[in-house]
Amino acid sequence: MSEAIEGIQQLIANELYDLEQVITQRSKSKSKLANCVIDHLLQASSKRIRPIIVILSALANGDIQNSTDHIELAAIIEYLHTASLLHDDVIDNAQKRRNRDTAHTIWGNTASILSGDFLHAKAFQMTTELNRYDIQQVLANATEDVIEGELEHLHLNRNILITKTQYFNIISAKTAKLFTLSSQLGSMLTSEDPDSIRAMAEYGHHLGMIFQIVDDCLDYQPSNKKIGKHVGQDIQEGKPTLPLILTYQNVKTDEQKTLQKLFQDPETTLQDIQPYLTKTGALEKCQEEIDTAQTLAREALQRIPKTPYRNALDALITFASQRNH
Repeated sequence: MSEAIEGIQQLIANELYDLEQVITQRSKSKSKLANCVIDHLLQASSKRIRPIIVILSALANGDIQNSTDHIELAAIIEYLHTASLLHDDVIDNAQKRRNRDTAHTIWGNTASILSGDFLHAKAFQMTTELNRYDIQQVLANATEDVIEGELEHLHLNRNILITKTQYFNIISAKTAKLFTLSSQLGSMLTSEDPDSIRAMAEYGHHLGMIFQIVDDCLDYQPSNKKIGKHVGQDIQEGKPTLPLILTYQNVKTDEQKTLQKLFQDPETTLQDIQPYLTKTGALEKCQEEIDTAQTLAREALQRIPKTPYRNALDALITFASQRNH
């Protein structure tokens, strides 16, 4: 595990201990099947990045005053994230998640989807207990954005003509939104300063963009031993991600036609695309986008007080940018 993550875990060790208790206790269902499905994923190896962001954002922006709301909110975010993974694995027909067989391959699609729905319901039930209408409203709006992002991504499947702007809009909704939510809501618990809350939302957005772009790049690296996912999977599933988009935009017209045909063929592999990827330096161009997002995330952090918690949020930027799985 990254030294940065270990350092953060030590900084908020007590909070993370409490978080695990809440996650385990509050996720219990009357359905034994749901418990099996949910525990399978919740108890698997996970860095709890999004809940960590909630906790750090709350602590970095003010005094929690003996409240446990930041722990409850962190668990809510983890439930929403876990629910999305259960649903995504069914949609993508994924076979592995966190180096384990995916839940739907063990208990079936229906059990996975309904268990994800249960976690959604539990998350919103817990949100009402916070008695914060503003947080409920932000959470509901963000959930709508995530679903619409998923639908737009589905609509553009195997469409190599997608623009970089479209891609950014999609990952902003699909992936970055939950990061934005984590940092924004965490700060809303302890700060009444609109600029600080906006700064944290911006930080979360750019951090989430980094996570997704890095994730997409890892899928285009043949030497990568990515846990739970075979390299080239995005190509086989017809997902137009940034490396492919930039490859297509930087080749000649005749090569664009070849790439378009290759991408529309489910039998196409990473090896078929690799020569064009290397020729255009697409992964290097992706790194430029990552570097830009890092700069913007750090600029946002400068607008909140300098504390060990802000330093930890900064360390997450480095971790997200340098991870290799």
